[in-house]
Amino acid sequence: MSKVKKWLAWRPGKKSPSFVVHSVTPTSEPASTSTAMPAPTPPPSQPSGPSNLSVWLLPAQSSPENQVLSSIIGHLATKYGNYAYHPHVTLAMLPPSFPPAIVERVLNEMKSKLFEKQVVFEALHPGQAGIFVYGRREYTSTGAPTGLMALQQVFHDRLNEELKVALERGDEAVVNLGYTEVRNIVPMFPHFSIAYTPAGQAEGVAELQQMGFYTLTPAHQEESGATQTPGDVDALNAGEGMTLGGYRGYQVGALFAAYCGGLRPEKWRIFMRIE
Repeated sequence: MSKVKKWLAWRPGKKSPSFVVHSVTPTSEPASTSTAMPAPTPPPSQPSGPSNLSVWLLPAQSSPENQVLSSIIGHLATKYGNYAYHPHVTLAMLPPSFPPAIVERVLNEMKSKLFEKQVVFEALHPGQAGIFVYGRREYTSTGAPTGLMALQQVFHDRLNEELKVALERGDEAVVNLGYTEVRNIVPMFPHFSIAYTPAGQAEGVAELQQMGFYTLTPAHQEESGATQTPGDVDALNAGEGMTLGGYRGYQVGALFAAYCGGLRPEKWRIFMRIE
């Protein structure tokens, strides 16, 4: 049995054959070995000093993809002395003053369409700030974004439409914002972060590869002739297509919103969960 299959067969109460399984924990706590997910919390007041209001696309919280990806993130968080966080792709990065009620209304309106989409992993990139996975970016024959990328733009358009209506009504929540629209500023959408660390990225990638949690998809490996030497990221990404924890990606099954303080998970505060 492969290391990945052994790990995927793991259940609570059994020791992981490869590493201790870490669940996602609240960002105010260090990474934990508990398998229990944090209970939903009521929307908190906006914390002091958040850099943005982020909207996330996540796998369904009860899905095996969520368990596996959470454990990989938890393992790397422990390795780098960091904090664990929920596996997610950031759909939007808004000013922290943006009205949460508008975000919630538009997310509920678009929920069914977003839940039809998949985040597909294409290439792993160890960058200066951590380890990231780039997702599939889809375009029409004329170069227009389609699929999940198109819905991301629709989401921003709907936020601006709702904001305009609220401004025209003179709603108290928006009259003193100091802006009349929000822009799509998410870099390299969709991308999936598995670790934030200023050093040791290549070592983390090699470790995941050696343990069988980062692999090139067989079809692309055969087509490209890529080898899987530990740490050889270029070879693994040749021809595109990869798996993380045995998965090519995940179906969107949850929508969260959080006040975030940059790339510091301990500063993040989730205040909205739609499942």
